[in-house]
Amino acid sequence: MNTDSYIIIVHNKTHLQTRQLNFLDILLDETLINGTIYIPKACLKKVSTMNKRLPAKQTYEFLLRLAQLYPVRLTDAAPDVLDSYMILSSEQSFSNTDGIKTDCYITALYKKYCCSTIFLTVSLTVF
Repeated sequence: MNTDSYIIIVHNKTHLQTRQLNFLDILLDETLINGTIYIPKACLKKVSTMNKRLPAKQTYEFLLRLAQLYPVRLTDAAPDVLDSYMILSSEQSFSNTDGIKTDCYITALYKKYCCSTIFLTVSLTVF
């Protein structure tokens, strides 16, 4: 399976320019995925379902797992044909406490990315 043939689309009307997002973009700025998310159903074979045990941000965590394997495109246009997509909304209501709990889970899960990014940012700032 060629993973480049499956592109996850984030339809966000506030972003006027289409751009590719990588895993780190999404990890560092979860607001980038605000909107409707179109996930090709074929992508679901490699990534299990959303983690329903999380108290908040289930779509965000799910998209992080997908973004490690498949390209993500941020655009202001939805796909023309929707039959082959799973459609999700990133907008969920949750308490601040539940959001923080999920942020802690995500930080622990992806700490190697978080730590290297913080080190790189500090290194670039200091030097």
